[in-house]
Amino acid sequence: MAVSRINEAGLNVNQYGNRNLIINGKMEIAQRGTSSSSNGYQTVDRMFMNLSGGTATMSQEEATLGSEVDDQFQYWLKIDTTTGDNNCGLIYKVENVRALREGKATFSFYAKGTNPNGGSYTVGMQRLPAGSGGSTLDTPLNSTVTITSTWTRYTFTFDVPALANTVTETAGSQLYLYVLQPSGDASTNAWELNITGMQLEQGDTATDFEHRTFADELAKCQRYLYRIGGATYTRIGTGFSYNTTAHNTPVPLPVSMRAIPTLTTSDLSGGSTFAVYHANANLAAVSNIVVESGGTDPTHVLSINSTTSGLTQGDVGILVTNNNTSAFLQFDAEL
Repeated sequence: MAVSRINEAGLNVNQYGNRNLIINGKMEIAQRGTSSSSNGYQTVDRMFMNLSGGTATMSQEEATLGSEVDDQFQYWLKIDTTTGDNNCGLIYKVENVRALREGKATFSFYAKGTNPNGGSYTVGMQRLPAGSGGSTLDTPLNSTVTITSTWTRYTFTFDVPALANTVTETAGSQLYLYVLQPSGDASTNAWELNITGMQLEQGDTATDFEHRTFADELAKCQRYLYRIGGATYTRIGTGFSYNTTAHNTPVPLPVSMRAIPTLTTSDLSGGSTFAVYHANANLAAVSNIVVESGGTDPTHVLSINSTTSGLTQGDVGILVTNNNTSAFLQFDAEL
């Protein structure tokens, strides 16, 4: 039987997979934890809480079996704002200002909750060719939404202009999406935003939400954040001692990271969080861990240096979390 080709010209772009430009739109990956009252990337992966002078807690919420949101979403993100302020809310950054082509685009999400004092949220998207530190090229989406106490899908279709050849693009370029208390509403009243099923796609129609596998979604998230630990004696990697107080450990990356990451660790004071298990079967407590400054390639392996004592130069050793379930290494390459 002959194999026939699919006529790609006759297919709509939305029939292909990976049409949703938002990673973790169904809020199922939360490497950092499930609740935080701090500004920034703190809980659900890729979701940025912008406090902007307000006070709020962002958390990952889970539906009980049989009560999923719209019969399809197990998780959602909640921003419980006790003290509002203008521009407080949720931000999502899509890598690469060219991610949306010229033409129509559609942003959609499911939400419920209460509104800021002004009665609505600002929903928008800006294009930032030079990243968050640069100037805004334009704002293709600038709208408002008033949510209710019932889960509802909200849809916004907008025009994406062509990018001029005079635009200077840097490695941090992005599409900057947001659902915020409006900039003109500085009221401090409390409000609550529950949101899931976020989707940004090319075209003038909000298609059914694109469900990706957990493994696929996790791998996409790990381009921006990779976290190891959370259990006792987790093996981080095998390396060598290049003198009696310093140990070098290559850390294989599960995926290519967006950029050379910054490293955050759990508290290293007291030597109870990490240790080097070395040739004479002793655990040498670690007092400092840094990403090696030379020769680090975010597409393959990171090399980290650990400061300790009691090592033998040239010995092989394994960097492990100590008898401590709160120990972690976090490699951050977020936009």
